[in-house]
Amino acid sequence: MGRKRGNVEKGWLAKLGPDGAAFLQIPAEEIPAYLSVHRLLRKLLSRYRLPVATRENPVINDCCRGAMLSLATGLAHSGSDLSMLVPEIEDIYSSTYLRPSESPITVEVDCTNPGTRYCWMSTGLYIPGRQIIEVSLPEDAASADLKIQIGCHTDDLTRASKLFRGPLVINRCCLDKPTKSITCLWGGLLYIIVPQSSKLGSVPITVKGAVHAPYYKLGETTQEEWKRRIQEHPGPWGELATDNIILTVPTANLRALENPEPLLRLWDEVMQAVARLGAEPFPLRLPQRIVADVQISVGWMHAGYPIMCHLESVQELINEKLIRTKGLWGPVHELGRNQQRQEWEFPPHTTEATCNLWCVYVHETVLGIPRGRANIALWPPVREKRVRIYLGKGPNVKNWNAWTALETYLQLQEAFGWEPFIRLFTEYRNQTNLPTDNVDKMNLWVKMFSHQVQKNLAPFFEAWAWPIQKEVATSLAYLPEWKENIMKLYLLTQMPH
Repeated sequence: MGRKRGNVEKGWLAKLGPDGAAFLQIPAEEIPAYLSVHRLLRKLLSRYRLPVATRENPVINDCCRGAMLSLATGLAHSGSDLSMLVPEIEDIYSSTYLRPSESPITVEVDCTNPGTRYCWMSTGLYIPGRQIIEVSLPEDAASADLKIQIGCHTDDLTRASKLFRGPLVINRCCLDKPTKSITCLWGGLLYIIVPQSSKLGSVPITVKGAVHAPYYKLGETTQEEWKRRIQEHPGPWGELATDNIILTVPTANLRALENPEPLLRLWDEVMQAVARLGAEPFPLRLPQRIVADVQISVGWMHAGYPIMCHLESVQELINEKLIRTKGLWGPVHELGRNQQRQEWEFPPHTTEATCNLWCVYVHETVLGIPRGRANIALWPPVREKRVRIYLGKGPNVKNWNAWTALETYLQLQEAFGWEPFIRLFTEYRNQTNLPTDNVDKMNLWVKMFSHQVQKNLAPFFEAWAWPIQKEVATSLAYLPEWKENIMKLYLLTQMPH
């Protein structure tokens, strides 16, 4: 009976946190019943110490601490004043030892965005947890659809069974008035979110309640300024930035970095290679972002804006010597994911395949690390075995995924170089009314690549079991045969299954 009741309570608690947090997003202004619930929850939470999830002391979602954490997060996002809450312990997100500047801090923020999506603009400021800040900006900027965001760790962990940090640790609101107040339960770096195509230019943003955080911009920050910032700016997170990439990592990891310039120049070379292969203009219209976190929503890293990675990957991001010797496969894999376009992607087959073209390209052209050393999966004997297993089972596009799918592209690259890929990606960007289903998209790729290299590649792709349409094969028959087609050799030497 006790066990059954315990399971029921677990079920209630597992629903109470997320459902309560969702309820708290309903605007409560001038609705007495809602306001009374907010007051009741604040009173309840203030009687106990606020749960703080860490790796050493994780919070289980279907327990009392998990429900309290979700409710506190929901209250914070609703705009409730939670300054009275006392956390169990201090962690990297809620640093009450930080003392906000007594004087307002004014920073100039570039609110021009030539890109086709919103972007975050760094301020170099950090907001302590539960600190209510006041943000002021000119009246004309208050009507420009700007937003303010505290925190950069955007992954929603609400559905995680075990939490190493709060489930939602950012807060965002519109800057639709010349003066606006905002708080974040866990604190975080402060950003201005600028809408696409904004031409607002430089905007003075004044913040009461912030502290400075370490920030280095290639070409702007001197080495002396960096040394001073790393010593004097107390924010627990810092950023290393170029016009093309911004790395967000714990300040503790930055203290040993005496001069970020060589590292960031290398990163710019990486980003130039990423743009070159993807047929993108360089410098990029908007810099990519990579943010380290104690816990992310999926995988070891994942793509998006920002790209998210675990704290264990920080050295891979900021250690130039390590990058030059060991490579950057994980981060570049995610940068490649951000380059993928639905016009030439064939999900689910190529989702984890074509992005690795960028890994190979960057490692070989920038870092001088050959593909077989960059990743053991591309060691020649491993590659050959993979192809023979695929053919031995009877080639079938259902089994054409990940590393096996990548092999198809690598065989083309090794025969024809990188230029056909660059020209092809350029051509895709300039075309409209492209097909949307996999079969038609794959046939279009076969036609376009064949035209790029002036060889009939239909037999090559048929050997890989691509669904080549008869009319496509016929339309390419006038092109010269690709006599060096490596798949012919595989098929001739394939042992009977």
